Amino acid sequence: QNPLLGSGFLAPAFGVEGPTAAQLDAIVPDRPALIIDEGGHTGWANTLALEAAGISRDSPDPVPGTHFFQRDEEGHPTGWLVEGAAIDPVTEALGVISEEALALAAPGFFGEMSAVGLTAAFDAGMIDTGELGRRLALKMVEAGEFPVRMVASLYVNQPDQLPTALEALAELNARYHHPLFNVSTLKLSLDGTVEAKTAVMLDPYILPEGHEAKPLLPKSVMFDAVAAAHEANVDLHLHAIGDGAVRSALDAIERAKTRHPNSDSRTTICHIEIVSADDVSRFAELDAVAQTTPTWFYYDTLA
Repeated sequence: QNPLLGSGFLAPAFGVEGPTAAQLDAIVPDRPALIIDEGGHTGWANTLALEAAGISRDSPDPVPGTHFFQRDEEGHPTGWLVEGAAIDPVTEALGVISEEALALAAPGFFGEMSAVGLTAAFDAGMIDTGELGRRLALKMVEAGEFPVRMVASLYVNQPDQLPTALEALAELNARYHHPLFNVSTLKLSLDGTVEAKTAVMLDPYILPEGHEAKPLLPKSVMFDAVAAAHEANVDLHLHAIGDGAVRSALDAIERAKTRHPNSDSRTTICHIEIVSADDVSRFAELDAVAQTTPTWFYYDTLA
């Protein structure tokens, strides 16, 4: 196949319907190609990549409304893959993620960290690499080649992952529990990104007119998961970009703290790119850490 994997395209540059396989075919016509956007929440596949993954008009959306294949008027997938469960079939079919590829890239990545004096890091979910990445990290630790202290997380962005999330995290923590590398945080992705129009907002989007993004995790089950994590004293990392998702995250934390006031769980709300003025003071009131990502400010201005 000789597949091509790239990253960094800006979805809003292609309009509200996103990029198409035909556009990528014009650039890469003779091999399967997949490009992940700059925010990591959508993918752009050419025709050969879609065919390799068996994605067609008859393919159901992985999670309708949140993880889906953008389609044309006749229902054919256009090549724009929205959210992780829509991207995964292509990465798996192309075999573009392997332990060998990660091992090849790791020295350069960690070398850059060391060059600028970074000695500690938080991994907010090995989305695509999963167990491959964790296994490689432990091998590097045992070989004395891991130059940082890293706390990693279990990444959850689909409702069917929630019932077993804490149990799965406990198993990972038992397997990967070293002073230099451990998996001890639960990351819940409440929404997507502004660029993909999947960030959950309090008000409808201007374009497409009236569009309202759906939460990646239904509010009721997300609230229960946050409360369960507080009961188990598990640290949380809540992905919330839109002001609607940020408010839901704060509401969930407030409810969990009311139920479990003595919990040692530390909660971070990450990205928080759009926040209602009414919610700013709640971060301090709830002792919730506000983490933002300046590298995306420019893209969101364009979006």
